Amino acid sequence: MTKDFGQSASFYLSGLLGAGLSKSPDSYEYIAYQNLFIKGTQKYDLVTRNFIGDATGDYSHIYQAEGDDDKGSTEAKDLDAINSLGDLDKTYINQGSIYYAEHPQYKEQYKEKYEKQYEDLDKIMSKAYDNGVISTQTWLKDGLHADGYYLSEKTSLVFDGKSWLNLKEYQEKVDPNFTWTTTSSPEVMQGDHAVDHINPEKLTLDLLPKLDSELNSGATGTDSGREIFLNYVPYTYKHHSAQRTINIHLPNGEVKTVSQKADTKQPVFTVFTLPDARNDKLASQETGNWTGGEWAEYDAPVVAGYTASQPTVSAKTVTGDTQNETIDITYVASEHTSHVKLVDNDNKTIQDTPVMGKTGETANVSVTVPKGWQLKSTTTQTVTFTRGATVDEVTNKVTYDDWSENGKHTFDKVDVPTVPGYTASQNEVPATEVTSDMTDQTIDISYTANSQTIHINYVDSAGKIVHTTTITGKTGETVSLDLTVPDKYQLANGQQLPTTYTFAAYNGDVTIDLTHKVVQREATADVQIGLITLVDLNDEIDPATVVTQTHWTQLDDEIKDSKDYNSDKAFPSVKVGTLTGHVNYDLVDNKVVSFTDDWTSLNVGGQTYKMPDGTEVVNGVLTDSEDAWGKSLKEQFLKYYPDADPDYVNRAWHGYLSANKTNEIVASDFISDYLQTGLAGNESNTLAKAIGDQAVTAVKTVNKTIDSNWLKRNVQTSEFSERDGQLRTDAFVALVGVYVPYVEKNSHTND
Repeated sequence: MTKDFGQSASFYLSGLLGAGLSKSPDSYEYIAYQNLFIKGTQKYDLVTRNFIGDATGDYSHIYQAEGDDDKGSTEAKDLDAINSLGDLDKTYINQGSIYYAEHPQYKEQYKEKYEKQYEDLDKIMSKAYDNGVISTQTWLKDGLHADGYYLSEKTSLVFDGKSWLNLKEYQEKVDPNFTWTTTSSPEVMQGDHAVDHINPEKLTLDLLPKLDSELNSGATGTDSGREIFLNYVPYTYKHHSAQRTINIHLPNGEVKTVSQKADTKQPVFTVFTLPDARNDKLASQETGNWTGGEWAEYDAPVVAGYTASQPTVSAKTVTGDTQNETIDITYVASEHTSHVKLVDNDNKTIQDTPVMGKTGETANVSVTVPKGWQLKSTTTQTVTFTRGATVDEVTNKVTYDDWSENGKHTFDKVDVPTVPGYTASQNEVPATEVTSDMTDQTIDISYTANSQTIHINYVDSAGKIVHTTTITGKTGETVSLDLTVPDKYQLANGQQLPTTYTFAAYNGDVTIDLTHKVVQREATADVQIGLITLVDLNDEIDPATVVTQTHWTQLDDEIKDSKDYNSDKAFPSVKVGTLTGHVNYDLVDNKVVSFTDDWTSLNVGGQTYKMPDGTEVVNGVLTDSEDAWGKSLKEQFLKYYPDADPDYVNRAWHGYLSANKTNEIVASDFISDYLQTGLAGNESNTLAKAIGDQAVTAVKTVNKTIDSNWLKRNVQTSEFSERDGQLRTDAFVALVGVYVPYVEKNSHTND
């Protein structure tokens, strides 16, 4: 069957902790309470006694009644109790009677738990008859005064039948176009707004229950109720005062005091919240920002000649944590510099003596007249004439006699002093006859500074003048100098270039000491293995140095003509590697003066080098002295040994590389830095065998590194030369072999 029903919703508007709003403090007629319903039809199961299916409802007519059905109901056209809620703080006063909202989230335990607080609050609120929602005099515990309050958007709640939402959350959920009118308030908690007006008509329609499936289960036609909890947040001010005292200690001993007092306040909000599922805390406190307190900026008095220790005391915001402060400002006498100037007749400064001190200080000044100058002097000569006068006592006429000795007086000649470095405008003041009709005379003698010339000589370490700068000026004049060090030179240690020069009466030339500028340059050393061939003649201590005829013919004419018997270039050599590094290079002399330590290294050990044939060597050319340079070994030997065995003269010379002789000389200091370590290549030679010797063909090198230390010992810096824009030299590593000459007397015996 289809059954009519009334769908109702209990609607309450409550204040602090659920206190009902009433028209007057003496009335318990809750104007904020309404039982609203609409009429409709829905199918009804007589067996199960349940509504089934979808219900229909007429929302165009809203009724209000005291019960849950339409008995005694009237159509609510104006909804006075609800629609009159617009201007909240102009209409209602909290009444002492307490209403506990009935909704699913509310538990009986809250009533029991907070009953005492409710009773205390009831007592406070029952005395609140001031115009406004809540009396500002009775908010705080023990009746303490509250400085203000506001209706809170953040903590005021709406119960929509399911859950509690604050005003903003409810607006966003139910109707984005719904607005709470907010107003300004002297104090509002952070993140909150003050509300002063709502739209109750719109709110009523939004809060009425809808006839949908979620309300059908009970089939009672009643809803659990709607409620708006309006929460008013009171606040009191916490006050704090702090004083800043500024003591100004003036230089005359007076102390001036400036006091700055600042009062600041901080709002303390007491937040009462409705006990619900989201919050079981009845009251809490939040604090706002301190406002209103500041110490102004202060500028210390300006006292001429003194400096304040703190010219400005900055402004400062005063908060509740700010303590009293005392600032002392003192004054320090300022530094001053005065000048005692000696000037010439042209008012040009000759000498400037600074005098330094502080305000109020007495300074001692000592000024010496510069050499060549003297203080201006004055010579005064005076001549006096006299004459008689006769007065007629009747007519009072005065008759004068002639001046005494007129024409017999003179001003003596004055010789003008000589001032070195200056020329006087005249050398003397001649003697002058003085007559009675002459007036006083003043003769000024002035001096003109002489022109001066000096030379600034740049001198190297050898005493040679490498550059000269000529400076001109006048006596007493200070000229600015713009000097530069000559190219490729640098100042000697302790030497500086002057920036000014003052001409005196007598001036000498100025000497600037220089040294050659030395820079680092990249350099290369080509490592050459040189084969030095020596011939032992009659067990000479110093064997003769010989090169083969073939090698001699291959030498450049420049080497042949040089007769440099110390030249490594005269010997056959093999390039085995390259070293690179830096050298210190003299830019003036264009030469290397030393090695640096950053050279690469090369190991030349472990190699075997074949020596020239013995017979070719002993028939070779001498290179061991300037006299024997380029001459045949055999011819020179026979020249100095005419009594030699005829066989040496007539027979052909032969030779072999001797192991014994070579080892002997290698062990001596003759070639202490050579790098050979042994001999190799066994050659059959009867003579060598007969005398306990061994004929070999090659030498071996020791495992030794060629590095910067070896270069410093064995390569002269003068051996570097420019080759294709690069500094280069040959590093000659000598391998030595000593040969023994012999002749063959017959086919069986060698000697």
